[in-house]
Amino acid sequence: MPIVQVSALSQKAGVNVSEVLRKVCCELARVIQKPPHAVWGTWQKLEAGCYCEGDSPNDMQPAGTHPPIVNLIAFEGASAERIEAVLTCVAEVLVRELQIDSGNVFITYNEARAGRTF
Repeated sequence: MPIVQVSALSQKAGVNVSEVLRKVCCELARVIQKPPHAVWGTWQKLEAGCYCEGDSPNDMQPAGTHPPIVNLIAFEGASAERIEAVLTCVAEVLVRELQIDSGNVFITYNEARAGRTF
């Protein structure tokens, strides 16, 4: 059961983050061949002035900087190919739906280990 946690700046007008998050969860579920309810997602909006890229703060999501920061948690044991497919899926949905530059997403993949997750 993967959990996708997105932290990002405010999005431009017309971007519905709830719908973007729904699409991330549904498309990821399709990639891992699970029902949509098997993928959880959260979205945290970063307040204005609370995200700097070096010495450049920003209040709104630019296309080429200040990437959304995604923490993806999944149970251990996935193959390298599956992890790559999961990362690619999440990145592609965010790029498409947020209308940001390809590669302007930062994702970490963290494995939840047996005996250390409740």
